[in-house]
Amino acid sequence: MIISNHRVDNKYSLSFNQKIQYQYSIFNDPKFISLHSQNYEKLFSYFLIEDKTKTCKGVITFGKDFNNNFRSPLNGSFGGFQFCKNIYFETKEKFITLVLNDLNNFNPNSIGVTLPPEIYNLENNTYQVSTFLRNKFLIENIEINQYIDLEKYNLKKSIKPSKKNYINRCIRRKIQFKELEPDENELAYKIILNNRKRRKYNISMSWEDLNNMIKTFPDNFLNFGLFFEEEMIASAICIKISDEILYVFYWGEIETYQQISPISFLSYKIGEYCKLKKIKILDLGTSSYNSIPNHGLINFKTSIGAVCCNKLKLIKNFPE
Repeated sequence: MIISNHRVDNKYSLSFNQKIQYQYSIFNDPKFISLHSQNYEKLFSYFLIEDKTKTCKGVITFGKDFNNNFRSPLNGSFGGFQFCKNIYFETKEKFITLVLNDLNNFNPNSIGVTLPPEIYNLENNTYQVSTFLRNKFLIENIEINQYIDLEKYNLKKSIKPSKKNYINRCIRRKIQFKELEPDENELAYKIILNNRKRRKYNISMSWEDLNNMIKTFPDNFLNFGLFFEEEMIASAICIKISDEILYVFYWGEIETYQQISPISFLSYKIGEYCKLKKIKILDLGTSSYNSIPNHGLINFKTSIGAVCCNKLKLIKNFPE
């Protein structure tokens, strides 16, 4: 059963798979969804429509894979239900429940949702978790997500002495920080790729796929580099989630400069850049996998000023 239009309450309706204009996170953007749709058999997009204005006030997209598992997001850091401000919990709850009931009619093997880090919108995450759990979802993973609160961040108080020494060493060497030009992005990616190979970490996107995404969302990507005598020695590829949140998607440094920890300096300079741009949160991403902590990564991020919050993945398996 596919819902074409359904009452949510006396102010809102649910619309399904319509061409509707809305603006939420990059991971819920129709262009992002189109980039990753080939990995799914079918897409299911649901919209909360305000009857009076005919505008979209909430959205979620699920991808149904070839094993009949439904997932949000299709790809990327997080999915879940996103809403405009000032939508009451009762309305959100009714909308979420209607969507889940509709998905149940397609006899899924499972429905999985990865929520944003709690620092993005703790209240909306809380409402969603409450509704999911009452619909017999379970928490599959709680990842450790680390971020820098830029309203409290400064070199003297936020950063551990050892990393402060590395930062001062980079300053004395006159290592330069700058926002990258488009033709520098591929070299930035190669530095990151080699860094991850050395540490035996996988990378989630090829250069071709990442470059396609950067070209599709030029206003959402902010990429940075450190330069010593015109050589790029460290780089970061970042996604602007909102006017207040910048997410470090990838970063890395070249091996020959590891002894001065360019990433420590890069994190400090990105933080300073964000403060100038009135960005409040620098999201450094998860430091665990399947709820298993990476202690070295946690300690490093903590030493450069990061604190922790939860990032939840919920799942409902069928039959119940």
